[in-house]
Amino acid sequence: MPDRRISQPPHAEEPIDAIWFDPFLLGSSAESPLLLTFGAQDHTPADEAEWPGWPTDARARETLGNRLAVLLPKLDVAPLDHLLSLVIAILEHIARSQILLTRQALNTALSDVVCLPPQHCYRQAKQTALILAEPALHCCLTLSDQDLETLISRHPACIALTGAPTTSPYIDGARPCDWSANSATDYNHRASNVTLDNQGAIIAASFVVDHHPRESENRGAPLQALALRLFRLVDQAILQNMQAAGGAFESGDVADILEVVRRRVLWKQTARPDETPLERARRLHQECRLDEQALDNALSWNEMEFVKSGLALRSRIRTQIIDSILKSKNPRVVTALAWRAGLTMRAARQLQLRGAGIPPRQVLNAHNGTGYPLSPVEMARQLELYEAPIAD
Repeated sequence: MPDRRISQPPHAEEPIDAIWFDPFLLGSSAESPLLLTFGAQDHTPADEAEWPGWPTDARARETLGNRLAVLLPKLDVAPLDHLLSLVIAILEHIARSQILLTRQALNTALSDVVCLPPQHCYRQAKQTALILAEPALHCCLTLSDQDLETLISRHPACIALTGAPTTSPYIDGARPCDWSANSATDYNHRASNVTLDNQGAIIAASFVVDHHPRESENRGAPLQALALRLFRLVDQAILQNMQAAGGAFESGDVADILEVVRRRVLWKQTARPDETPLERARRLHQECRLDEQALDNALSWNEMEFVKSGLALRSRIRTQIIDSILKSKNPRVVTALAWRAGLTMRAARQLQLRGAGIPPRQVLNAHNGTGYPLSPVEMARQLELYEAPIAD
């Protein structure tokens, strides 16, 4: 019988800060940077066809269209229908990205927390994605008026359709984008020859921006209420799937899995598209947030450039030497590198597996559960073999 202590998601009311559903990460095709993260084996049309309630049904479209008509009473019928198609495409991509991120994060979390075999991790993650699909889509399509207005007021394509000013207190003051030929070249967006009566704006009906703008002020807007609702649904879907497995998961493990999944999904959603891995590592280091969890998040998404930069900043060893250490697949020197960076032995084990690609049977495990299996003298000697100097 499932443990009653895990019947409710943890931190259900905890605020989520700085979550950006960046429209420039929500592409309109399989070429989207967000979808490319997962590879063909994690996102196939066959999988998506199994998701109930997908795509948007006529009733949801009609309801959302009525809400847009109330928010934008001065907008003509043709641009309003155009805007409706665009908003639905954006919201569907938000739901899809949340599902795919959750699926991949749960896949790695099950492997790391409870050491499930890969096929079991994949099956559990896929089942959770199927449970999450319909609620996530419904959640996005029923977002609050404030989040809907924020999305319309900050997405460049929406601004091109709506113009400014409008009657909405949230949309008032939104700066229309220049969708002239020059700006089309700058933004490298997909457009058609459909011209709307909006100061010469050129935009396709199914258009969703999938490239990054040069100006940070044109990024997407934080949809705080929607983000919190989606994470509650993620927790509930994971709990429902694990409780269906009977007593296969202990309550403590379930709580750890939920925490790891949320943390890893947030890692992807809070990434800044105009920031390189090195710049992100330096920023987090300056903010004293380049900790073990940050490196674990990056490892789980195979963001090796960030991992190498983070290890260099923490260990003061040059990035080129760190790259050589990881490529050596030597468990002793990789463990020494983690020790030098101030990581726990648990993180050192993940660095061996994911960072260096060392086979599980060759990985050095913890001594007495948490301790390093090598002495400090031995680990220092291992690093000396690579002539690891103090970084500048």
